[in-house]
Amino acid sequence: MASKNKTIAYLMVLADTGKEYEIVQKMRENPEVSEAYIVYGAWDVICKIETDSMAKLNSIVLELRRVPYVKRSMTLIALTGDINIS
Repeated sequence: MASKNKTIAYLMVLADTGKEYEIVQKMRENPEVSEAYIVYGAWDVICKIETDSMAKLNSIVLELRRVPYVKRSMTLIALTGDINIS
């Protein structure tokens, strides 16, 4: 289970054709990227980011979006706190 103090997000990337491996390799160099994969479907690459704050997440996402050959991205921020269903 994720720590309540962690900010977790998934960044999905549309890549230039044939450049997916280069993007994944570059993403994996970032210590806050815990996982990065090439995927099939509407997106070419997905990575999981785990960091300490929304401000840090913003900085990381902006950095990863500037990786060469990234054409477009979408970020999904995970709800990591307790979920009470009433």
